[in-house]
Amino acid sequence: MKFLSIPQNGASWSGPLIYSFHTESDEKQDVDIVIIDDDGVIARKRLYGVVQGEIDIAPILRSVSDMRILPSVQTSVRKSSSARKVTVQIVDTVSDPRVFCCFNIEFARSQMLSYMPVLSSIAYGEQIMFSLFAPKDVNIDIEVCAGASSSLKTITYKTDSLPIDVFINTSDFGKNCERIDIAISSQRVVFHRLCYVIGGTTTSGRRIVWRNRSGGVESYLFPRCLRLMQEAEVDCLQGLERNYSILRGAKQQYRLCSAHEDEATIKQLAEIMLSPYVYEVCDGQLIDVELCSRSVEYGTHGQLRTIALDICGEWKGGER
Repeated sequence: MKFLSIPQNGASWSGPLIYSFHTESDEKQDVDIVIIDDDGVIARKRLYGVVQGEIDIAPILRSVSDMRILPSVQTSVRKSSSARKVTVQIVDTVSDPRVFCCFNIEFARSQMLSYMPVLSSIAYGEQIMFSLFAPKDVNIDIEVCAGASSSLKTITYKTDSLPIDVFINTSDFGKNCERIDIAISSQRVVFHRLCYVIGGTTTSGRRIVWRNRSGGVESYLFPRCLRLMQEAEVDCLQGLERNYSILRGAKQQYRLCSAHEDEATIKQLAEIMLSPYVYEVCDGQLIDVELCSRSVEYGTHGQLRTIALDICGEWKGGER
């Protein structure tokens, strides 16, 4: 039994991922195929009466992919769910491991998978979130500036040639923190820098988090929140002495509007239009949101101007 062809590292499961093989025999035989990742067996398949054959594992990977964002309360790094390391076993022959992603990746190059601006502002207590890929170990140097003093924290992570999601909790660095500078390197070469200015807590805006088309984690603070609708379902019951009103349920709809950003930022922000994984940050937690509509406003000459999201959810009373 031998493999005739296997897909390249970094290939996307949005296209075909075909393994072809030959039994090295002229007699037809039944062939058992097992697809395995780091967590164990993903799927099994049997081909009957073949001398050679092929299997496309892309539909299998798409069916089991779950790219929900699962942040940590503390500063941490974890393997991204936007990629899997897979081996294929045909009878007793096992392929070399391959990394497949929701996107095509340049496997030999360290790169960011989150594309929002390198200079951002964030409220104290919020999390900095981003994703990256590095074929070798990665170092994340976090310099925390408070007045004239600064301190440095370094996170070293073995990527195992898989994309990673990084979560940095600003409350880990004290309330005097004014700025966080981040340098990301692999094999002693810095390939990206980020800077976050720490401000006070925000009450008017809403921070939305999503996965972009590359599988990277993005976040953006929508500065404007407009309440569109509140609706309550009430049961009226008649008693012996008086009538009773019982609240069965309530819901609300509100609209988030982006600021007028530069062209590069608004283009990246527009990817939220097609993302199936969208969350709102509430009290430090990521809450799934139901998007009633997603719209883009264009200016003159067809340029993107603003992004608007209409969000539906349960209303628990009070102001939103």
